[in-house]
Amino acid sequence: MLFSEIPGRNKIKERLTHSVSEGRVPHAMLFTGPEGNGGLAFALAFSTYLHCTNKGKTDSCGVCPSCVKHKKLVHPDLHFSYPVATVRKLKEPKSIDFLNEWRKAVSANPFINLEDWYESIDLENKQGFMSVHESTEIIRQLSLKSFESEIKIQIMWQVDKMRADAFNKLLKIIEEPPDNTVFILITDHRELLLPTIVSRTQLITIPGLSVSELTRLLEQQRAVEPSMAYRAAQLSGGNMNTAFALVEEDAEEKDMETAFIEWMRLCLNPLRDFKQLSSWVDSISKGGREYHKRFFIFFLDTIRECLLVNEGVTELVRFDDQVIPNFSKFSKFIHDGNAGPLQQLVNQAYFAVGRNANAKILFLDLSFKISKLINTGQ
Repeated sequence: MLFSEIPGRNKIKERLTHSVSEGRVPHAMLFTGPEGNGGLAFALAFSTYLHCTNKGKTDSCGVCPSCVKHKKLVHPDLHFSYPVATVRKLKEPKSIDFLNEWRKAVSANPFINLEDWYESIDLENKQGFMSVHESTEIIRQLSLKSFESEIKIQIMWQVDKMRADAFNKLLKIIEEPPDNTVFILITDHRELLLPTIVSRTQLITIPGLSVSELTRLLEQQRAVEPSMAYRAAQLSGGNMNTAFALVEEDAEEKDMETAFIEWMRLCLNPLRDFKQLSSWVDSISKGGREYHKRFFIFFLDTIRECLLVNEGVTELVRFDDQVIPNFSKFSKFIHDGNAGPLQQLVNQAYFAVGRNANAKILFLDLSFKISKLINTGQ
């Protein structure tokens, strides 16, 4: 992975490369920021730069033997830890047991998220973790001499999934690692880490991409048309994985915003427009349970966006009329008086969908309850 393959965040790249050129690479670093910020990609690019034998001022050469091995994630002095679980009859699962799957998944998408990783190793409903056995393996690997490079690198991805006893076992080696050893810890949830771990690392906060940067990325790398790229960038909130998923949606998913606004219009006077409302309910009911869950999550996001618009907090607003048709008109119907009850209704509906509620009855009942709230504010 090269820095040039990561969009934006040039100040972070400069900070990392300068630390190498000045000989001030911290022995333990914590890469953190909002979900989808590309922390793993930055860790991979920085590791490649550290090991590159012909590095430039701003990036790795990309062609030396070390860079070639990094591209394939097979450099012998680069070690990984990531969440795993007890599958395949593994009683004490460790990252090394899933190394082939990891290399395949990350090579395909260096911006991978936890959901995609869990899917690639068939965790199903299990939660990944890093156990004390993982810590033992880390200590064993780092106690060995380096193979090719002067520096050994340990990348620990989504480190908030590491159990407390496992962290406690690593405290000493993170604080006083073997010579020429660098720890790179990565998490989207710094608040979940033990303070004793955070205090032993140098914090590198990686921001998400701006709407303009993400729009340009989608247009250039994914050949997405400008209007769709802008929509995905706005809805994603700077999360690259979410933006990539949005542009790969099928036609039914892309019409979600339009369907939502049509529903709200019909809810203004459901008795007068009952025939149209019934037709809308029949149509939305064909979407399936997972679609309905995403629909309700979108509803909750919309309530939040409306409140931000009405409070004048425009710098945080992601929705506009380009993202959702007539959003500016609809936002006036959501306010402090009905936002709470609306959120409660939608959360109850989401739960009901998970319990296999009848979709037609659910949406029709919701329509009349929503009508009362957006018309009276009660």
